[in-house]
This record gives sequence, C-alpha cells and structure tokens, in this order.
Amino acid sequence: MAPFNCPDPVIYLLEQHRSHLLVGSMEAARARRVMPSSCRVWTPGALAEGGRRLSSLEECCAALLRRLSVRAVKVGGDFPLAMARRLEEDGCRLTVVSGGLFPGRAVKRPEELQRLRQCQCVAARAMDRAVRAVRNARVDQRGRLCDDRGLLTSERLRRLIQEALLAYGCEGPGTIAAGGRQAADPHEMGRRRAGWRALSTVSGMAWDWMCMRRRGLVGPGSVCVPGR
Repeated sequence: MAPFNCPDPVIYLLEQHRSHLLVGSMEAARARRVMPSSCRVWTPGALAEGGRRLSSLEECCAALLRRLSVRAVKVGGDFPLAMARRLEEDGCRLTVVSGGLFPGRAVKRPEELQRLRQCQCVAARAMDRAVRAVRNARVDQRGRLCDDRGLLTSERLRRLIQEALLAYGCEGPGTIAAGGRQAADPHEMGRRRAGWRALSTVSGMAWDWMCMRRRGLVGPGSVCVPGR
C-alpha cells in the first residue's frame, strides 16, 4: 500500500488482485494520484443508493461491500464494534485475524529506515537543547529552577523542545517535560514549575514515531522512586 496520510477515517479493502480505498470527497483527488493503479478510490457520493446520503462510516462500509458483492471479510481485533454489527446486519460474515492483518508492515523499507534514523537524530538535538537549559539553570531559595529569563517551567522546557523539532520539520505532540514529583509519573506531561529534579521526554515524528528520554538532577536531593 502506498503512503497515504489522511486526518479523517478511511476504509481499505484488499481483495486478491486489487484493493479499494474509501475516502472523503476532499481527499479523493490526492488519493487517486498517490495510490497505485490497482487500487480503486471510492467516495461516499459514489456509493449513495437511491439518492440517499450516506451519513456514517458504518453505512459507507456496508454500501461498499454491497457494491462489490462481498459477503465475507477478515478484520483485525481492533475492528470497530458498531461497524461489525452493521455489516452483520447485511449478512456479511466477519472473521477476526489474530496477529494483525498486515504483518509485513513490521519490516521497514530502506527509505523508512532512513526516516527513522533522521527522526532519531532530530530527537537527540531537541533533547540536547532541553538538557542544556536544565544544566545551565540555577536553583532559587524556594527550590525552583531559574535562568536569566525567569522560572524554567515545564511549559518553557517543552516549548524549547518543540521549537527544536519544528526547526527540522518534525513534530512532538506527546512531548513530556516534568519535574519534581511529577517526574515519577510516567505519563505526566509536566506543568507549573520544573523543580529541582527535571525529567523530559521528547518525541520527534515525521513518518514514524521516535522516543527518547533523559533524566537530570539539579541541586541536592535523593533519587525519586515511583510509588515510594
């Protein structure tokens, strides 16, 4: 399958000799340009029956299978329940496949491996910037990290990381910059003050997700152990 990214839900059906992709009307032209000739691109409007507008993804999927006279499909374990029940109402038989529908996707192509290496390098640069900011900070009398611009808060530290990622065309929507007791919570995003102990996690993303983690201790203190 060609790399086709779309913010809205799509339906992909793979048959023995060809495939089908159902997308919104706004994405149809790009999908036809990107997808291989063996993939037919559909829109909800092309599947409308009797002038009735298809109002849900479940209805669109059912209409696509009816148009293609498909009576049985294999789906993944995370297939939506509402859609499964809608297809069963049409008499379609569903078989859940364990282990994933496309195990071959676990093997990366050379260009994907190159992207992974690039993202990892960008994540390292962004992390270095955050580490330098924490290293150069000082602890005030109230136990807060400060620099020449004021308090080094979690929000400021996260912004430094995100700016470094954007400079290289990457994103970090799940960036964590947590300090103090917040650093003991694996998924605490970080808020208000950084404190003495600063934990930051940066994720740089282009095609693939990359994650990197660094821990730092500024000023006197003991190691913070989660749950203790």
